[in-house]
Amino acid sequence: MNNISKHIQQFSLNFLPMIFSLALMQIFILPDLYASSTLDYVNFNFYLYSALLYIHVFNTVSFNEQVLALKGSSNKDKFRFDLSNFIFFFAVYCLYCVVMFFYFDTNWFIVVFLICLYPIDLAINLLRLIERDKIIGLLLLVQSIVFFALFKLKFFDIFLSYTISNAICFLFFLFFYEKSKFKLTKVTISFSKVRSFFSMSIPTLNRYVDKLFVLVFFSLSFKTSLFPYIAVSGLVMLPITVASKVVIRSIDFDYPLKKMIMLVSVAMPFSVLFIFFFNIAVVNFVYDLSGDVSYFLILGISFFKSLNLIELMFFSLYSNQMDFKSLPMVYSRVLSFILFLALVFGYFYKPLMSDWFLSVLCCYFLLSLVLHLLSINVKEKV
Repeated sequence: MNNISKHIQQFSLNFLPMIFSLALMQIFILPDLYASSTLDYVNFNFYLYSALLYIHVFNTVSFNEQVLALKGSSNKDKFRFDLSNFIFFFAVYCLYCVVMFFYFDTNWFIVVFLICLYPIDLAINLLRLIERDKIIGLLLLVQSIVFFALFKLKFFDIFLSYTISNAICFLFFLFFYEKSKFKLTKVTISFSKVRSFFSMSIPTLNRYVDKLFVLVFFSLSFKTSLFPYIAVSGLVMLPITVASKVVIRSIDFDYPLKKMIMLVSVAMPFSVLFIFFFNIAVVNFVYDLSGDVSYFLILGISFFKSLNLIELMFFSLYSNQMDFKSLPMVYSRVLSFILFLALVFGYFYKPLMSDWFLSVLCCYFLLSLVLHLLSINVKEKV
């Protein structure tokens, strides 16, 4: 009973401040930006989610790696988390931002905005590793309130407001950083490590590819009419996203895979309908959309969001049982890499696709989920 109470507390301390932060962003800040300039709205989301794709993928993978190392340690009391991969990926990210500044002639304040996104996500992941959930809640509240105040009071534009709020939040984190809990070793790169990292990154990567897919491949009018629905869907996914970190960090889950798949299959239609009606209700309430959006497209968004949510849930519950060397996992990595290459192609050549091309995402998320399920190593395959 004490363990259950502890996990509920961990979830609440992570979830409530995060939902408050995202609600401020999606319900009070971005609709204002959307009303004043749809172009600024699209540009802000493009830079934000392009950066978060990298930041969340590599920070989450590094987090999962350290949790699994802790669970496999014979001396948990003296275990120290290794910061090497976190720092390495941050260095690579900063280098890319500098290249953007010189090679793509990106504005300096955009580069500063992108760089300042990384430390706060790094701080939250480090605090999760040492189970400082109350501090995470405090930092997220500070960040969201400062961002809201700076933007709504018109002190700065949205980029600078977000940059300042993240910088202040990271400074607060430095007061709570526990040096004795961490160490720094030499970064090692091997084929097996790259393979494992890529495999663990897929569920997190899939949280962002749909947003970037729309921002890259479709016209401005299509983006501005459809993107709010995709962004608002993130509020629905948040509980599973937060719970996945709690589960991987502190819970050894043991439930038959076949029964879990049956339960999820029954719940799937209700999940799709819930996201569908949630999207319509929230977006119609907070956005003044200039054009009509097809309900079929919103239903498609709800479908692949549900698939992504389920994939993330299964990964967090059965991560210890996944066979990263299995053939389905090989296919999963190839599939994700193809989509990544398509996004890179879209960044440089900016092709415009028709509306029906959104159905490609439904096929991708369905296939990705199936491959992940098949890679779970159980005695009785499903």
